[in-house]
Amino acid sequence: MILFTSYSFITAILVSNLFFVFFVCLSKSDKILLHIPLRVFAVFGTALLVKFLFPVEFVHAKVISSFEIFPTIIRIMEKKLFTIGGFAVQVRWLLLAVWIAGIFCISWSRIHFYRQLIHRFGHLPSVCDERYLKILEEVKKENGYQFETTVIVDKNIRTILEYGYFRQIIFLPKAAYTEGELQYIFLHELEHFANKTNWMKLIVMVLECIFWWNPLVYLFRDACAQLLEVYCDSCVSRKMNKQEKVDYLGCLLQEMKRERTVCRSYPFGSQFFRQA
Repeated sequence: MILFTSYSFITAILVSNLFFVFFVCLSKSDKILLHIPLRVFAVFGTALLVKFLFPVEFVHAKVISSFEIFPTIIRIMEKKLFTIGGFAVQVRWLLLAVWIAGIFCISWSRIHFYRQLIHRFGHLPSVCDERYLKILEEVKKENGYQFETTVIVDKNIRTILEYGYFRQIIFLPKAAYTEGELQYIFLHELEHFANKTNWMKLIVMVLECIFWWNPLVYLFRDACAQLLEVYCDSCVSRKMNKQEKVDYLGCLLQEMKRERTVCRSYPFGSQFFRQA
């Protein structure tokens, strides 16, 4: 038999906090993180979501006794604040209402952002510049990328952005990129698609929406963003010789300098675009 209890709910929150702290501490060492497949973090993140959304426990589960802390929390949560139409509003119901309202607000802001992104740029035709298409196909062929990719270039796009879960789209600002820079840009963005990092970002975004009240989730979000960028850079650099690595680093720095003139962001993975 499976039960839903206050204990299981509080346990789910504590487990999530431990996971956030553990990951943030682990993120301080890139060497450790780069030896762990991204799928492992995706599985842990998904498991955390399932544990929180379905905070249940089995009848035969072993429970750690708490004679002061847990009973005190329960008493505070069950404290009656006021009555509305015969319904006693307790602290827990008020906190739950605020929590759910925050989830809806944060979720709507994220959905609105992506809807605005697609509304502004999704209707634009894919780039017809033969130079872009030739370089893209060369990079895909050399590295064995089989998925279809659309490239959209527009003057209102402020920074490079990869987007898409089933349809892969690369948004590029209208800048004077050299052939070498385009090769490295496409290689980096295609590596994001190959590693399914957008799906992992989606899991992180859902966690952020749920735990919007928890400062740890924002540290966790930033650590995940850094991990995904470092991981993709590591995958890309393994395919390069020493000179190519130097050129790739120079491309990263050059793009960072260009972006600093229009927005504050990370190279090759930011989600900022010009408000046209």
